[in-house]
Amino acid sequence: LVVVFFHLNIGFFANGFLGVDLFFVVSGFLMAVLYKRGQVREFYLRRASRLVPAYFATIVLTLLFSAFLTLPAEHSQVVEQGIFGTFFLSNVGFWLTDSYFSSASFKPLLHLWSLGVEAQFYLIVPLLFWMHWRSKLISLTVLFGSLFACLVVAQISPYTAFFNTPFRVWQFLAGAAVALYVTDRGAIKHNYPWLGLFGMIMLLLLIGFYPVDGTVSSFIYGHPSLAAVLVTVASALILGFGLPKSLLSSKVAFILKKIGDWSYSIYLAHFSVIVLYLYKPFSGTRLEPEGWEDILILITLITIFTAIIYNFFDKKRWRVQFSWFPVLILLSLGAVFLSSVIVKQGFSTKELNLLSYNSDRPVYRCGKTFRLINPTSDYCELTKALDQSKGSLLLIGDSHSDSIKESLVKEAEKMNLRVFFIIDSPPVLGKIKTERVLQIADEIKADAIVAHYRYTNALSILEKDFIDKVNSKKVKLYWIATTPNFEQQIPETLWQSKEMLAIDKKPNDTEFANLIIEKLNTNKIDFFDPRPVFCTKKNGSELCKVVSEEGKPYYFDSHHLTRTGAQRLEPSLETWLTYIKENIND
Repeated sequence: LVVVFFHLNIGFFANGFLGVDLFFVVSGFLMAVLYKRGQVREFYLRRASRLVPAYFATIVLTLLFSAFLTLPAEHSQVVEQGIFGTFFLSNVGFWLTDSYFSSASFKPLLHLWSLGVEAQFYLIVPLLFWMHWRSKLISLTVLFGSLFACLVVAQISPYTAFFNTPFRVWQFLAGAAVALYVTDRGAIKHNYPWLGLFGMIMLLLLIGFYPVDGTVSSFIYGHPSLAAVLVTVASALILGFGLPKSLLSSKVAFILKKIGDWSYSIYLAHFSVIVLYLYKPFSGTRLEPEGWEDILILITLITIFTAIIYNFFDKKRWRVQFSWFPVLILLSLGAVFLSSVIVKQGFSTKELNLLSYNSDRPVYRCGKTFRLINPTSDYCELTKALDQSKGSLLLIGDSHSDSIKESLVKEAEKMNLRVFFIIDSPPVLGKIKTERVLQIADEIKADAIVAHYRYTNALSILEKDFIDKVNSKKVKLYWIATTPNFEQQIPETLWQSKEMLAIDKKPNDTEFANLIIEKLNTNKIDFFDPRPVFCTKKNGSELCKVVSEEGKPYYFDSHHLTRTGAQRLEPSLETWLTYIKENIND
């Protein structure tokens, strides 16, 4: 319920996402109660029968409703989420793309991340219990090792600790420890209900008042950090010592128990319903009902779809067999394909080109595969194997460098120049300090560093001692000046005006762009100015192209280039990189 109220943006439940931490502890508790030694197959089939039918029904229904309610640009994101969800990897998919707390993308299947963690935990349950039976010290080591790793990683990359199972295992094991050591396989044996009541009060205070910010790297305020530990302790107290009988026999408890019977279906239905109902084109994930009327409508819709999922898929307790999984996977992927066809019906080719902006983006930083294979690496090589290297470049920058990297690499490969890229995306070299940038430059034997930042970050860096430190290392620094920025979201502006031909728009950063050029000249930094590729001066004003003749936007928001936009830079980049290569050879 607290998760649902959080997603409905109801005030007291500002930390309702902590309900998922409670869910992990309860799940570990139940696994310790339900798992029987030597019954691995039976365990998996019971878990699958309980969870899988309703889970796949949610994916299929969300894909189909999205196909009828959203534009192709947003539906393409739902398709990717559906594919990851089909293989119980939603948590991995969201870790590779976004933060849980970011609303920039359209994510009606975001809530499946916790079920991905749950399914991955099930896979190691037999191993964990085998270790426990061999030696309690081993299982305790795993618990505290996972907790320590979670707290450490949360200070470096909060969303990595948030989404990935190894950093959540400690919460499952904490619940399991309560079942094994504090209760009699789930039954209360130490009757201290005041401890459980204390845990309940503690839990409500954490959800209502604790200042948690899941986007910051902080032990006190970040997540999963101290708040996750406290929720786990509070949950353990409730599970281990129960609650006062007067509370358990109340009408409120009776209602909550009934809701508990439906809880899995409520969880599956609620988020997709909220996101699809509040959907507005080009607005990402909206979780802010405009008033109580919206909230009442949403509660009604959640109730309807909860009833459908519960009565047809949850309550029935289908006896799932392993042979079902290929069929369910094919059904889910079939819904992916069918919904992708349906969503495009009724749109012209130019409209579809305009709405392709979301898929017309490079992979994030070094790509998903590299991050999975090299989770601890902080840089990667973007160029393919070259026959004969003529030099190495280290590309640094924020999300603007990310948006142009593929075109830069394409031109660099023509000249046998290797390009390396820093994985993190610090705004002003905050997380990866200048010293680490220079260490990486030494490791790859970089001949030059190429920097590209949005104007706000560029101005900040050009005021600091970064340039002096780079020069002291005798590595040449080059700069790509700012690309045009706009007030409006370009795809949305084009769609609303239906102006899908090449048109010119006035940027909002001309003054800052000129200031950056001035600072680059003052610091004697060789630079490439991308603005003349897009912009011309007319009557004293700068006007810039934002869409191709085919109707493909050059931007996927107000300031990040699409692949199409970056490709427009390639001839100029080729000339500039030729100049850099000549300097390297000299």
